Amino acid sequence: MSEHAVIDPVNPDPALLDRAARLLHDGELVVLPTETVYGVAADVRAPGARSRLFAAKGRPAGKPFARLAVDIDQVEKDGAEVGEFARSLADAFWPGPLTLVLPTEWAPRGYRAPDHAVPQGVGRRLGPQVALTSANRSGQPPACTADEAVAGLDIKPALVLDAGPSSGTPSTVVSLAHGYPELLREGTIPFDRIEAACTGARRRVILFVCTGNTCRSPMAEHLFRERLGDRAEWSAQSAGISAAEDMPATQNAVHVLREKGIDMSGHLSRRLTTALVRDSDLIVTMTAAQREEVCRLAPECASRVKLLTSFHVNGGGEDVHDPIGGDEEAYRQVRDRIDSALSDLILYLLDYV
Repeated sequence: MSEHAVIDPVNPDPALLDRAARLLHDGELVVLPTETVYGVAADVRAPGARSRLFAAKGRPAGKPFARLAVDIDQVEKDGAEVGEFARSLADAFWPGPLTLVLPTEWAPRGYRAPDHAVPQGVGRRLGPQVALTSANRSGQPPACTADEAVAGLDIKPALVLDAGPSSGTPSTVVSLAHGYPELLREGTIPFDRIEAACTGARRRVILFVCTGNTCRSPMAEHLFRERLGDRAEWSAQSAGISAAEDMPATQNAVHVLREKGIDMSGHLSRRLTTALVRDSDLIVTMTAAQREEVCRLAPECASRVKLLTSFHVNGGGEDVHDPIGGDEEAYRQVRDRIDSALSDLILYLLDYV
């Protein structure tokens, strides 16, 4: 049974913060209040703690958790790459309801610096080895009270720090994994405020679209990035018309890109939305049927929706067929077909207005 302790949200009892830190260090789960929703924390260095956190959330093991931070300097000491955009956003919104996904030596990692004295106190004691995620099963509504947090988890935490109701609106999530801002989730902070805080020229966005966002469109996204590099004028994203959220790329797709020296093992799928289409400067589909579907979804953007193979000087316009279910050689052929078509696309972009 969980230990339940009421804690002052402004001047928390240091003894309770010390107890929370000790339990986390020992591998236990602890529920913490934040200014947005209640979270559940685990010390990722403690044996078994990460597995317990995944089990408590009912979350796929390949989907990482954000880390608790006090400030951007602590994040940088943790090994994250902190560039101009990250500092600008941290200066504007930290501590506060903003999660920043930053590149590290291993893989992109999310960081959250809550504007709440309780998680701030825990963060000062343990640093960013503490994973902090919303205290609810994956896909379920967030917890606004301590009791909701306990009821929403499959594994009961050792300690619940109750600071009263939270706002219930989750944090905004911005990825800087590729050096430029990608708006992943709009929460408490509106996107226009994020954009205003990111000074400098906006990079144009090209969105590659297929069906499930697990093979063709992520291969196109990563091949395009490899061709142009992180400092190019264009940034690449991908999505799927019928995609399930947060599915990894198929193993065959990962393998055939690795043959080109490209690692997309961290890719997670996402479903195409009207907002994604509207926020993109150019939308590139794998088939003509997908182009028609995107145009139905956002008819005002139809002039920006193109078929990948339509950029050849002599026309073209054939579909890039789905290799799902095929062997590695089928994926290799699709990879090479996409790579060849990207050459024509990049020439087109040189004259794009």
